[in-house]
Amino acid sequence: MKKALKISIEISFLGVMFLFTSFNVFAQPTVIEPGDSSVDPALVNLGKFTWGLRFDKNEDRLISVQRNNQEITVETRETRKGLEKSKQTVVLNAKTLEIIRQSYTDEDRSYNLQYGARVKGVRTDFETNKKENIDAVVTGKHFNSLSLPYVISTLPLSLDYRVTIPVMRLNNTWQPEYVRYRIVAISEQEKFSCLSGPRTVWKVTVHE
Repeated sequence: MKKALKISIEISFLGVMFLFTSFNVFAQPTVIEPGDSSVDPALVNLGKFTWGLRFDKNEDRLISVQRNNQEITVETRETRKGLEKSKQTVVLNAKTLEIIRQSYTDEDRSYNLQYGARVKGVRTDFETNKKENIDAVVTGKHFNSLSLPYVISTLPLSLDYRVTIPVMRLNNTWQPEYVRYRIVAISEQEKFSCLSGPRTVWKVTVHE
């Protein structure tokens, strides 16, 4: 039976339930970096999906995941009562799941970013019409925080599987921050009810 996903809210396309928490541990399991043979991008499920938000039934998150030979494109639209609140597009390398570019727009702002040895782009404030250039050095090999659920869903999960995943994210000043997420526990839950019906899921606990 195909496994489904839950990340605090109902979702059904990656095959994993995640619990993200902050916790310090001393064990250092295997580090999975972009290009590691453990990552199988072919396991990323394609199609269109809807997250139903438990805390606000008027809001939905509509997700489209598409692939070509070079790229995986994830488009996320947040809506309220059917009206679009925001739209984000994230493009990943189809072979490594490294982020290539990202765009985001809501009623207040927009930004477009290109990733590589540097992250470059422009942020626009719609209220002031002010544009801000973004240019920061990226060091080391990391996944992006936006791709982390997809990365975990492509790993060879088992009850005793433990790895560390290096992740880069941008802070409020548009500078890279580097963190490491550790898979510290995995369990299989036989029954889980989501919008598309009952599913068997992996429950993956991830500590920062």
